[in-house]
Amino acid sequence: MGILEARMKTDLAQIATNMSWLEKMSSVISTLLDSSVFKPLTIINIFNILQLISGTFVIIFYAVNLIEDIGGGNINNYLAAVVTAVTRLLFSSVASILLLKMSRRYLGMFSALGTAFTSLIIAGYLLIKEESPIDIYVIGIFLLLYVAASSVGLMIFPGLMVAELLPQRARGIGGGCNFFFFNLFIFIITKIFPTVSDLVGIIGVFTIFGISALLEAIFIYVALPETKNCTLQEIEDYFQQDNLLWITRSRERRNNEPFVVHKN
Repeated sequence: MGILEARMKTDLAQIATNMSWLEKMSSVISTLLDSSVFKPLTIINIFNILQLISGTFVIIFYAVNLIEDIGGGNINNYLAAVVTAVTRLLFSSVASILLLKMSRRYLGMFSALGTAFTSLIIAGYLLIKEESPIDIYVIGIFLLLYVAASSVGLMIFPGLMVAELLPQRARGIGGGCNFFFFNLFIFIITKIFPTVSDLVGIIGVFTIFGISALLEAIFIYVALPETKNCTLQEIEDYFQQDNLLWITRSRERRNNEPFVVHKN
């Protein structure tokens, strides 16, 4: 923490108190384009886009409509929406415990793959199902598993990544920029969802969710660095290196020296 505090004081000392508005904007842009800020922001925003397309927030906003489309008149839509909300709360609480035990990357990939698997199972079952009394139970179970899988990782990672990946000197402006785009993406995706649903149907919707979640798992494997038990200084130093993709590092360095900066 002493080194981080020294860095922050140095950065603050370089900022003139009488800067004009144009100079302040130039300083903000310069900060955001710095590699130690731009790289984690890129990772966070790509993660957020894939997370949203995988249906995490669509399920929240359109739970009643989706359950009605899936179950027709055989389900109490509002009761089912409450059950999915309780499931989300429960597994978000479980995630807070798992974060203490598991690596960030493994938890993220587990959540994304679970979301992809359940989404594609729902799409496949809706495609081949015949009218049967058990249909509603099968679909209901996998829908709750989808909510559980997405809640245990994908839903909690955006805030976690802002806290862990962004350097201290840029956490305010970087976090603000990130949450601006995150909420903009939420607005766009939730607004276009009814149109997309009308075009591709409920089967197509869950297929899109599944493919996006699968891409999310691949992205986590390729790009998201492991930050568990690492200091903020080590994370900041990692993003100041040339590499952007975690997978480009050797297996030994990823496992044993995740954030060591090798100087010539």
